[in-house]
Amino acid sequence: MTSPITCARIHLNAVSALLLLAVTAATAPAINIIAIGDSITQGGNSSGVTNGTKLAYASYRYPLFFQLTGAGYDVDFVGPQNETRTPTSFWPINTALYPLYATAFDRDHAGYWGQTSANIKTPVVNWLNTVSADQAPDIAIINIGTNDAAGGVAVATFTANLQGIVAALRAVNPDVTLILSNLAGIDKPEYAAAFATYNAAIADFAANPANSTPTSGIVLADIKSGLPDNALYDLIHPNEIGEAHLAQVYFDAIAASLVPEPAALALLAGVATLAAVVILRRRSHARSSG
Repeated sequence: MTSPITCARIHLNAVSALLLLAVTAATAPAINIIAIGDSITQGGNSSGVTNGTKLAYASYRYPLFFQLTGAGYDVDFVGPQNETRTPTSFWPINTALYPLYATAFDRDHAGYWGQTSANIKTPVVNWLNTVSADQAPDIAIINIGTNDAAGGVAVATFTANLQGIVAALRAVNPDVTLILSNLAGIDKPEYAAAFATYNAAIADFAANPANSTPTSGIVLADIKSGLPDNALYDLIHPNEIGEAHLAQVYFDAIAASLVPEPAALALLAGVATLAAVVILRRRSHARSSG
């Protein structure tokens, strides 16, 4: 029979384990996420006109942020930008679609309207070269190539620019997880072949083991598949339906990269052993999925 003293010790150790679990969760740093891209990432084109005023889309970043925080993730969106295509004071955000844009939403990003991979790489690399350690990205969503494909940029040039961005991200955080997006494309037949070529190249880049490291994997985020027919308001840019689709794909990729890791705490009390499991954030290592 277990003595009263032994039972008391087991109870005390259980309380200690729970307190340690609470402290671990409370002190874990936020997950830094950078969204790198073009207009699809920056947002800002017209979502309609109200009382003669054009209103702007916020991009997939808005629903993604609230999906992540709603699921319990402590995230910090980071990056050198915090506005849509035009300042919100000039072209206001559609508050009917994005009621928390100016308050709870974390607006930081690295989206550059109308830019090719070359013109996205330069400001992103410059920012990464000067970023503080507490802002270094843990996860990077990369959605670039739409303007390259539409403008006839060679795939080899695009790939070299992508490699430059990846190298700069890993230079500031060797453990960064890369969420590499394929392209939704432009809903016009004359662009179909170019976007098919680019999406094949993006898939190959993600699948190539040479582009991953033991601590920094690449996850392919397939936004092309399942894209609703009514997801693009101008045949190029996502409306709120398209934004929700992209956000869900990116959320799934991020959630899959943040798997729980058990750390067993053996707390000995006489002949009794209490194992507590502390859930720690773990970045995926060299994971690639289609």
